[in-house]
Amino acid sequence: MEATVTAIDDLWWTATKFSDVLKVDRRVCQQALETAPYKMIGKRQVWHVREGFEAIYRRKYGLDSGADTVNPAKLPPKDRLDHFRAERERIKLAQEVRVLLPANEVETTWGDACKSIAQHLDTLADHLERDAALPPDAVMLVQRTVDVMRERMYESVVALTRKSVDVEPEAHPLPQ
Repeated sequence: MEATVTAIDDLWWTATKFSDVLKVDRRVCQQALETAPYKMIGKRQVWHVREGFEAIYRRKYGLDSGADTVNPAKLPPKDRLDHFRAERERIKLAQEVRVLLPANEVETTWGDACKSIAQHLDTLADHLERDAALPPDAVMLVQRTVDVMRERMYESVVALTRKSVDVEPEAHPLPQ
């Protein structure tokens, strides 16, 4: 079987072909393709792969158009207030269903986890000497290795913390 190369400009597919290739329900493909430009070949509607893939991707991942986004700074005062109230309610709901966690809760949990790890690492050398009967030289090697690992972990956490502080959160204009 010899492979053939088809020019991208010659790739026109039906909704069924998109559905088969992408493993997406044919009805979803058809609905997404309604907004894309098409041409008729015989009695069939066909879409160019570029426009078809884009339309299906946008439909499947909820990216239908940039016009759906709201800029609160451009809204009248009443609508702006409604927008921010809705955002507050959305955040409260996300917290209630535990999709969004308060920062202090995350910080406390991570702090407790790190303390627990540190306590176990502190006692590792004693356990190896006492329970595994390792010679003092081996215990000292393990202790030095653990100390180096702890220092690297600390540096990584500090670097990640700085990185997260340096990245500005998505800025919402304040109501005026």
